[in-house]
Amino acid sequence: MDFFKWESLLPVKALFGDDLPAIEMAGFDMAADVYETADGVNVEMQLPGISPEAYDIKVEDGMLVVSGKRDKQTEIEDKNYYRKEIQRGSFERRVTLPKVDLKTENLSPAVSDGVLKLFIPKA
Repeated sequence: MDFFKWESLLPVKALFGDDLPAIEMAGFDMAADVYETADGVNVEMQLPGISPEAYDIKVEDGMLVVSGKRDKQTEIEDKNYYRKEIQRGSFERRVTLPKVDLKTENLSPAVSDGVLKLFIPKA
């Protein structure tokens, strides 16, 4: 069997030129880092532009669930948008936690500069 480098039959950049939609950047930027220490699990998640009062945090079925709503802003019709990528409305992000016994009640997250920081202690 011969192997060959896959190349798309329809190059996306040819369709859009330099105006290639930033699909990976569109939507909510809720990237997360999860790491385990001797005492528990640490989670850091980006939640830019979302106040802590606007989302809920819970653990269910071995997953951290962060859900909430980014308020819609009234659009100004005379604005001449070049891009409109910031998503508004409801969101939910599920992050799989390590398979260790954790104390998931009474979670106390901290938020600094748009980053949620959460420590979940081991049981």
